[in-house]
Amino acid sequence: MEASEKIFEVAFAETKRRGFDKIEGPLNPSTNYECALLVDGFESSPTVLMPYNPPYYASHLEHAGFKKAKDLLAFEIRYDSNFNQKLFRRTERSQNNPDIKIRTVDLSRFDDELKIILDIYNDAWEDNWGFERITADEVKLLAKELKPMIDPELVLIAEVKGQPAGFTLAVPDYNPAIKTLKNGKLTPLNILKLLWNLKGPGKKKHINSIRIITLGVKKDFRDYPLAAPMYVHLYKRGPAKGYMRGEASWILEDNGPMVAGLRLMGASQTKRYRLYEKKL
Repeated sequence: MEASEKIFEVAFAETKRRGFDKIEGPLNPSTNYECALLVDGFESSPTVLMPYNPPYYASHLEHAGFKKAKDLLAFEIRYDSNFNQKLFRRTERSQNNPDIKIRTVDLSRFDDELKIILDIYNDAWEDNWGFERITADEVKLLAKELKPMIDPELVLIAEVKGQPAGFTLAVPDYNPAIKTLKNGKLTPLNILKLLWNLKGPGKKKHINSIRIITLGVKKDFRDYPLAAPMYVHLYKRGPAKGYMRGEASWILEDNGPMVAGLRLMGASQTKRYRLYEKKL
């Protein structure tokens, strides 16, 4: 505790020196990236690109005067559960609607697809708490980091009358394969083991889940049934690709429609993350 007190002491002084009167976090550097502190669900392994920390971290922040700003939730969807049949019927109706099309991302047109996703993202999430617009340069950097992980079957774009209206991004959870490395070091033997588990025969054993990172619909198209069909498309594709569970993370605790939709699908909450703030 003494060490963290000294760190915060310096951070508070520097923050005030720069003319700011509030600190928020953890953010790295915004909600568009890894953020928040795990406060509940330590028994559940972290999924790819989500933070993990010892339980005592929260007490150090609270001792320093930080208060809860917002909680972020993670939900688990199991593909062997009794998925709500209403969503399947809703999806069937949307598939019969000639105005609606849900397609997979086209990696041969990667730059064009990035522009579409950027436009949807900045519109769909604009009114969310903690939102920060993402720039073209940022999305290119993120895409460069994510591209080796992407399974095109798990990145969907929804179109209405030919216009991009929404998208969802899910990636395989590579963390279980990484956890098999002895001491977590990239020795020559561990590199071979990692490749075996990521690309070779070991993949089926260790890569059996996905993380649903984002799902959003542009404001002008929210009268169309798009969100549920995108989830159902992922649900149907998952088992065929060997993914028997998925984690939707993260979801704002007060995003009522999204939380209700996940519970309707039979999802269960597994983790809670917290963003803190302190006024100086």
